Amino acid sequence: MLDDSWQKLCLTTLALIVLALASICTFNSTRWIDSAFPGFFVMSNRVIASVTLPHWPSANRKIFQHEVVAIDGRPIDTPQDLYKRIAGSPAGTRFVYTLLKDGTGSYYTAASMKFTSRDYLLIFVPYLVSGLGLALIGIVVWYSKPETPASLALLIGGLSGGLFAITAPIFTRHTGSSAYTFSARRFFPPACWCIWR
Repeated sequence: MLDDSWQKLCLTTLALIVLALASICTFNSTRWIDSAFPGFFVMSNRVIASVTLPHWPSANRKIFQHEVVAIDGRPIDTPQDLYKRIAGSPAGTRFVYTLLKDGTGSYYTAASMKFTSRDYLLIFVPYLVSGLGLALIGIVVWYSKPETPASLALLIGGLSGGLFAITAPIFTRHTGSSAYTFSARRFFPPACWCIWR
């Protein structure tokens, strides 16, 4: 069992780490604003994420969970290849994407668009706020009852789920799959196991 001074030190350290990471990710994710993007997000494995807004061209299309293998006939190896190609042309430029799902290829044509402040508010701010909330709830509950296994599980689950949500806005565009997102995905299932066992 931790004594009170160690517990306060752990609480402060964890809270500062979460707040610092949230600040860094918020600052870095603002690079999306006013940049050209394809109207959908591509994850580190080149698969189109199931995230959209009603005014994006991808909103009513069945392109989610398809792998983008080429743009205008040129193969891409990483999502960064796709984003660089889009950024090299003005918003509104039409691109043909070669998609692959379950061994079947298809084509999707759409104009790139500008990622606006409104898009940022509607997509990224909820991730950042919910991530902060999850992480801080886990920290506070653990601090109030450090001796119970459930509070430790909530700490691990809150931190991993919170870090995943906090880092979600940056991992697709500028850094590939971030180490934070990777570790959050690994720790969340064990935390759930601790709660339900």
